[in-house]
Amino acid sequence: MYFTPSDLKDRFTYIDRSLDIAFEELNDPEIQNSLGVTATRFSNILATAQPISIVAGEAQMPTADNDVGDVLPVLALKRDESVVMHSGYWSQTELQKTNTLQLFNSWKPIDTAAKPTYEGLLGGYPRLEDRPKVFAKAMSRAITGTNATLLSQRVLNSAFTRSPTQGIAVVKFRPHMVLFMEPKTNYSEPDSIVHELTHVKQSEDMPVEVVRSQTSADMLALRDELEAYHLGSYLTLKRFRSIGSNILDTYTADEGFIQIMVELVRQENSVDQVDPYMPSKQLMSKIAQCGLLQILHNKIDYDEIDQICRDFESGL
Repeated sequence: MYFTPSDLKDRFTYIDRSLDIAFEELNDPEIQNSLGVTATRFSNILATAQPISIVAGEAQMPTADNDVGDVLPVLALKRDESVVMHSGYWSQTELQKTNTLQLFNSWKPIDTAAKPTYEGLLGGYPRLEDRPKVFAKAMSRAITGTNATLLSQRVLNSAFTRSPTQGIAVVKFRPHMVLFMEPKTNYSEPDSIVHELTHVKQSEDMPVEVVRSQTSADMLALRDELEAYHLGSYLTLKRFRSIGSNILDTYTADEGFIQIMVELVRQENSVDQVDPYMPSKQLMSKIAQCGLLQILHNKIDYDEIDQICRDFESGL
């Protein structure tokens, strides 16, 4: 797939317009009051966003060899397009590095002679995806992803004295965002972008997740989606009010409508007081009764979860 300089310019303009509108919404007093410090956090993340070129059908992602700093790579695609995203961007943001090392230090490295370094702990371990990632005809307005590496139980036992006793550690790297171009509006809706910014925040705050089974991987992924629906719903409600739309009269294919419906069900059926986004049997049963379960599952990269579980079962 070849894009002309003019086409790439249009895509960059689309990205800039979308992110500018989202930035304005995040600085709106109503949203600031609803999201609190999270609105500021999202604004700071948007300030690091950088449009990414597509050359010969491949996204030109930053790599570890580039001194890119805390860049959030952003691509714009049309619904009938696909792009190859190679897994060579081997780096974390500074916040991810800090949180990764903090967790690893809490696991008490066996080699106490030298302070563990980021490169020493992660350098040389295999990446989760050594294959191209392809996005095509996505149903969402936007998606977020990360590259990752896996640290098996054997690796954890050889490096730490207090690491988890079962499972593998999934270490996430620099997140990226893909916007699917909306021809009618010429920008992606702010509520969709805030949904994806939530995933960016999650990958920075919790760059290491311990997966003990496919069920636990599913639950962690669903938990992250429920939080993203919660935060995005504030902007969806504001958007509907601004156009004088009654939520119950809104076309159900609107992703914002789905976002609000999932959030309403979560609020009524959340039973975990420690983490209100962690799925319970009661919550998932109610989501299924409302016909929203498949939609929620469609937001999750199950190819990645399957790869995690295959590596876990093979004792990587």
